[in-house]
Amino acid sequence: MTAIRLIVDDIRYAVRVLAKRPLVVGAAIVSIAIGAGLNLGVYAVLQRVMLESVLTASAPERLVRIEPGISFPNYRDLRSADLPIDLALMQMARLTWRTPDGAKALSGHVVSNNFFDVVGVRPIVGRTFTASDGDRTDLVVLSYRFWQQLGGDAAMVGRAIELNGWRYEITGVLPGDFRAVAIASGRVYVPIGAHVTQALESRRAAQFDLFGRLQDRVTREQAVGALRAAAGPIEARFPDVNAGLARGFAGSSMDAFSFLRQIPPGRMVLGAAATLYALVGLALFVTCANVAGLLVSRADERRHEIAVRVALGATRARLTQQFLAESFVISMLGCAAGAAVWMIAVAWLQNGVLLSSPTEITAIPESLPLRYCLLLVCVVTVACGVAPAGACGHTEPRTCESAARCQRQLAAGVGPRRQWKIDPNRLSVLAALQSRRTGRLLRRVSLQRVLVAVQMAICFVLLTAAIFLLHNLLRLQIADPGFDITHTLTIDVQLPTSAPTRNALDLRRAIQAAPGVQAVSWGWPIGPPFAERIRPAGSRDGASVTADVRRVGPRFFRTMQIPLALGRDLNDEDVGASAPKPMVVNETFARRYLAAVDPIGRQFVRPRDIENGQAEQVLEIVGVARDTLARTVGDAHVPVVYVPQSSPSLTVRMAGPSASAIRMLRQTVERLEPPGTVVDVAPMADSVATALMPMRVATMLLGAVGAIGIVLAMTGLFAMVSHAASRRTFEIGVRIALGASRSAIVRMIVGDGLQIVAAGCLAGAVLSFGLARLLQSVISSQSLVDPLAFVAVILLLLVVGVGASLRPATRAGRADPMVALRSE
Repeated sequence: MTAIRLIVDDIRYAVRVLAKRPLVVGAAIVSIAIGAGLNLGVYAVLQRVMLESVLTASAPERLVRIEPGISFPNYRDLRSADLPIDLALMQMARLTWRTPDGAKALSGHVVSNNFFDVVGVRPIVGRTFTASDGDRTDLVVLSYRFWQQLGGDAAMVGRAIELNGWRYEITGVLPGDFRAVAIASGRVYVPIGAHVTQALESRRAAQFDLFGRLQDRVTREQAVGALRAAAGPIEARFPDVNAGLARGFAGSSMDAFSFLRQIPPGRMVLGAAATLYALVGLALFVTCANVAGLLVSRADERRHEIAVRVALGATRARLTQQFLAESFVISMLGCAAGAAVWMIAVAWLQNGVLLSSPTEITAIPESLPLRYCLLLVCVVTVACGVAPAGACGHTEPRTCESAARCQRQLAAGVGPRRQWKIDPNRLSVLAALQSRRTGRLLRRVSLQRVLVAVQMAICFVLLTAAIFLLHNLLRLQIADPGFDITHTLTIDVQLPTSAPTRNALDLRRAIQAAPGVQAVSWGWPIGPPFAERIRPAGSRDGASVTADVRRVGPRFFRTMQIPLALGRDLNDEDVGASAPKPMVVNETFARRYLAAVDPIGRQFVRPRDIENGQAEQVLEIVGVARDTLARTVGDAHVPVVYVPQSSPSLTVRMAGPSASAIRMLRQTVERLEPPGTVVDVAPMADSVATALMPMRVATMLLGAVGAIGIVLAMTGLFAMVSHAASRRTFEIGVRIALGASRSAIVRMIVGDGLQIVAAGCLAGAVLSFGLARLLQSVISSQSLVDPLAFVAVILLLLVVGVGASLRPATRAGRADPMVALRSE
């Protein structure tokens, strides 16, 4: 109880002391709110996306994700077997929602009837799908936010909503915290058959995600073994379409982290997440260094108080506890302010910006991770309080230590006989007052200078990294992409399921007949940096090569104006070809993997094709295309494979500028397609700009964190220079009395601040050079080290240093020498 009472007393005293300096405390709280708010928000999102179960469920540890995907007939056969795991299906779907304002795109999930039973979720209104529904496909379950968007009326259950041209009966509403995938979940849930009409009974169409709930006392390995055993007879009955079905099953937990670390794209996502968390960690470090510097200067101003405490018997541990109590109060208020801002931002996003989105963003949590909040308070408390606590241990002079030691000897009745005549109370007070002139100011000021220099170095690194990314982004935007973006458009057509099936080739021919259209195909030349492994035909798996795979349509290269170095373009017959399936590769692929041979006619094998469920697919090279901009992030010249495949998204090349043909093409498609069709027409230039959005966001994020760091570092430098100038008042008075001009005083104070900036720039330049090499290995093969970037950041920080030092320097230069000489 004594320890708790001391802690409570320390916190009360800390509140009284801090209340006397509202400006310093306010600056510290705002600084911590910025750093802690960023850190807390990013951690909350990463925890939601990476660490929690992808699927909200009761007892999520018993859920198992089964890889790879599966067809509906194979799933039906597996469910009929006696398995120690309850299986369910799920698939993301793009739906059309008929409203009074026209058709709108809507994301949803196609699920099996037992989906909600396996997950273990109960609706807040109405009911979910049950076995008694049988084969009914006219039912829909709404997400909570979509229900709120429709009005949030409980009487809505039983009413109809038109999706994909069909009327669905609303049966229930899910809880607000339910999600089916990690980042973006669907707004509606419909039974299998309501949306998936094509290839539903095809065993080749492995289009569904399979997962299950383990029964009691069953391990994941046992369940996978039972699945493989049950899949054996299915593979034997249909060997052509189910080759390798049994041995291909593998199980994993439902958390995103376990899934992402198993695949190369996922590992890149994890790397990006780690980089983002490191950025906000740097922002928090700058914040803590800034607040620690403010508290160090405050500790120096209180050296007389500390000396009196030591003279009265306070130990270094007791003083440290007091400083940590003050740091705890500031950290608690700052973290609470940051958490409040984060919650307000989440409410604004959920109820405003994201409410009308066709996809339900589930990556943003509605509640804060309380344990992480408490951990953050502890970390900030220690980080901000250690420096002033360590400085206070050197505040008391040796005379004060001698006085305290002498006082203890007198109380014990020992020591030199001449000390018996000295009043111990008077001795301790005089020694404490003496300490006002003999404190170790140099050590404390040096510590504060180091903290400010570290802030400047971190700002230097962040700003140079932002300039490196901006330079790479401008290079991608200015450089010739290798295909025509001036006269081409993209058309995304989403048909309602109730509409009659239209062949993509028929739609292409209809668009081709429109006025001003020169060529029509489909496909997208730029993609994310996700490579697939393919191997030369007849070789073993160890001889596989990596390449980006693009799914394109007939005459794609003619439409995009991409020259062919060898061979031919893809045609209509190539779309329906089976084995070997024609493909076109780019020059980098031919140069890297087929340099010594003629590439035409060479065959490669894709180990697995998710879209049609084949265990492997044989591809044959029929052409070699010129290199183009192929990735949104990374080196543009990478091996690329173009495979013909049907798609509802078209690429159109016009005779004139593409922007003028948008309205005409939209009306043409709407006349061809039935009501309820969602048509999106956009220039190819806009699509390229959208593809470069990740690079743009990364650049803006680095720049924003760097700007925040500059503001915090400028605050810290201003406080340090002001404190140092106030401690040198007597020296400044002597200099002025001896003839120093006021401009010389200003130059001296400003030069002192610029020395700290220069030290930070020197350390930051070394770190930035290493960071540039690291970024170069990730985003570009060209050198990112730009001397102009270093010069620009150095000049910016020097201007910031002059701006932060000028006011305290000017104030010191206007000091009255007589008043300054009497200050000591």
